[in-house]
Amino acid sequence: MSPLDDGFDSPPLFDGRKLKLTIYQDPTCPWCYIGEREMQWALQILKEQEIDVKVEIEFRPFVVDPTLPADRPVNKLEHYYQRYGSRATLWQKLVAARGAAVGIDFKFGGPARSPLMCQRLIMKAGEIGGGEAQKALFEEISRRVLEQEKDVGCLSVLSESAAASGLMCAERAIAFLTSDQLQDEVEQQVALARQKGITGVPFAVINDKYAVCGGLPKEKYLDVFTKVVRGEVTESCPVNDRR
Repeated sequence: MSPLDDGFDSPPLFDGRKLKLTIYQDPTCPWCYIGEREMQWALQILKEQEIDVKVEIEFRPFVVDPTLPADRPVNKLEHYYQRYGSRATLWQKLVAARGAAVGIDFKFGGPARSPLMCQRLIMKAGEIGGGEAQKALFEEISRRVLEQEKDVGCLSVLSESAAASGLMCAERAIAFLTSDQLQDEVEQQVALARQKGITGVPFAVINDKYAVCGGLPKEKYLDVFTKVVRGEVTESCPVNDRR
């Protein structure tokens, strides 16, 4: 774990019994799906061990691959090979193995496109129901895109995800998605994340003060969260380890 640079807001007075997580994510990113699953397991264990800890979660948007178009899908598998070259097959095996370990059945086919539209919906979920609503929607979208090979830019896919997560009915979701609501806000937050030096996700900011990056195993998330809650944070905690 490392303290945040000056690009982030100064932290408030430290509350040792509070865990505030600001999670930068992209629902089309397999590591974000893995990291979210591992993180939730770690938080569940933490709550069992630290009965009075208060957990607050906020999902913020990120776009892993800004070259993907928003107005049309491209072939995901072909895009992986264009992006990773000869490493694509090994990358898929690594992701599939990590996913299987947390109950995710990754598929690597289907369409790919920019996640900006779904990020608007996730931001809207935060306005409606806070971090819990964002988490539920993120999981529904990731499951459809990464396990069922659905199109992240398809209105029916996103509206079904909104309804399945309990956020809003499909008709209301379509009305929102076909507007330009929160478009500027999402684009601004994505740009700001890169200005702050975030280049990969998942990227979790803890209590506005510390950051961990990568889809870590739940044991490492639990270790970091526990040290923060107990005020035992050191600068030598491991980060950026996806294996």
